[in-house]
Amino acid sequence: MARRPTIKTPGFIWLPRTDDLQLDIKVNSRSVKYDYIRAEFSRSLNPEIGEFVVDLVNAGGEFTGLFSLGQFVELYLDFVDGTTLRFKGVIDTINNRREDFDVLELGGTHISSELLDINVTASFVGTKTCDEILKEIGGNNLSGYTYTNVDVSTVKPTINWDEKPFWSCVEDLCKLALFDCFVDDDKDFHFFKKGSKVNTAEAAIWNDTLISMSGIGNSSTTLKNKVTVYGEDDNGLLIIRRSQNDSSMGAYGTKELVIRDSNINSGVNASELAYANLLLNKDADTEGKVFCLSLPSLSPGEKIWVSDPVAGITEQLKVFKYTHKFPEQFTDVFIEKKRDIANLFEQNRVKMKDLERVSNPHKMSGSANMVFDDFSEVQTSDSNVVVQNGKISLVTGAEGSVTSKSFVQSSSVSQVQLLIVGEGFGGVTFQVSTDGGVSFQGVQVNELTTLSSPGTDVVVKFVLDASSVIDSLALLMK
Repeated sequence: MARRPTIKTPGFIWLPRTDDLQLDIKVNSRSVKYDYIRAEFSRSLNPEIGEFVVDLVNAGGEFTGLFSLGQFVELYLDFVDGTTLRFKGVIDTINNRREDFDVLELGGTHISSELLDINVTASFVGTKTCDEILKEIGGNNLSGYTYTNVDVSTVKPTINWDEKPFWSCVEDLCKLALFDCFVDDDKDFHFFKKGSKVNTAEAAIWNDTLISMSGIGNSSTTLKNKVTVYGEDDNGLLIIRRSQNDSSMGAYGTKELVIRDSNINSGVNASELAYANLLLNKDADTEGKVFCLSLPSLSPGEKIWVSDPVAGITEQLKVFKYTHKFPEQFTDVFIEKKRDIANLFEQNRVKMKDLERVSNPHKMSGSANMVFDDFSEVQTSDSNVVVQNGKISLVTGAEGSVTSKSFVQSSSVSQVQLLIVGEGFGGVTFQVSTDGGVSFQGVQVNELTTLSSPGTDVVVKFVLDASSVIDSLALLMK
């Protein structure tokens, strides 16, 4: 007699809590756990930074003039004696309010918020992994930070930063490595593969810790399946790279993401960033919010069990952000990254503003760039052609021919626009091939040219004269 196969699904048994929550709040090392009337502490994954607010009863002026900007605020929280540090922040604002009594409001950000104000200038050329880069820029720019919880990445990006905020550089590394990152209360970096961390001590369980849920489910609000990255080479010529996912576009329609960053100064960097953002955004995310009894040991990026049998939900979901609230002893947990309508409007406004700054009137979708730092972009050249100080020119003679390496495109190129930075190139002849250099068609600088034979294997050929010096070349394509 045939038997049905046994299917085993991993599960868990949640044991209800039996201990009472213990807490302490300290401002400049002074306990205020009997003096506060409201306190909220939020932690989040990159690119956000945690924040806090503490309202103190100041009816008799006890706290007037006692605290200063820059002092520390700490939350201690556990089920034993309230001595486990769960949040450490810096006071950014001190406000006095008059309600039924005087209130002193202290507001600020997590101690890692200084990473928003420290800028990085650095370049990497594909020889170091993302974790190595994080440690290097940290060692060169930060003091007092550690890297105990930085996991190893296999991605070795080509990337350039010029006075870019440290936390934005970390965001770039997260996207390239497909990692998450936050900094804990001891200033230790946590840099780890998305979805790799699980918290077995905390859960949002119906009829126990879970109070309510808000919109848990799949959403295509943040989905992007066509990513275009714009950068600039060292001479200001446009770099364009695009990645798209046809399956996602077929399922959800075309949803575009445009990234513009002058720090992206190489085609390799632009390609890596476009591909990484596509991987991050091409699928519909599970997102929403759960409202729970306090979950003290939670950390950003961890997966926790969420169980509501009525809603048909029992699964592990990743925490993007959470907020501890007191005196209620509640925790708001944000699953993945929730993007509200206001933020969407703001991003669209920024996108429209950026469109005014980027010169791509013909809506080209890719580019082949030659910056002439060396001969790496050149396939063949005459013996009198030299590359010096980031420029290509003739050392002797009346003319010299240069043929670029092959720039293979993912889709057929039918139109091109050639942009040049240099001197005396009015007499230089330029040609473009789409079949790997078998046949060529002449093109003029700055003009949109429709190619007679579209193809994917793009090669640029030009003949220099004695007066011509070219700093960089960009062939825009679509």
